[in-house]
Amino acid sequence: MAGYTKNQIEHFKEQLKLLMKSHNLTGRKLSVEIGYSMNTISDLLTGKTKAHEYHIKPICEYFQIEENSLMGDADELADYKLYENGRYLCTGSLTKLSKITGKDKLLLKFYADLNKKGKETGNLKLVKK
Repeated sequence: MAGYTKNQIEHFKEQLKLLMKSHNLTGRKLSVEIGYSMNTISDLLTGKTKAHEYHIKPICEYFQIEENSLMGDADELADYKLYENGRYLCTGSLTKLSKITGKDKLLLKFYADLNKKGKETGNLKLVKK
């Protein structure tokens, strides 16, 4: 997976902090363990350096997790604009919009995919931002 979204980068920063805390790791200790400089770890945690695949792979290997666990699902973390009867309602992730509408997030994702293909989905329209 390449080209991480802004929301995935934010998710990554939070997940990495949680992983480090749960493993009692400082940035210095993690940098030694995976062969990065302390500055690289610090910059990844603050967002000064944007995470790329070449950063993510060693981190995933070290913690023995999948990339999706660290980076999150791009579609799930994406912001969507929700319209009802042509009127803009709000913007948010599928999880947030699921809570607002009472509809399952997989159904909302299906709506978004149909809308992307130009198909009608009744009175709801969901557009990936």
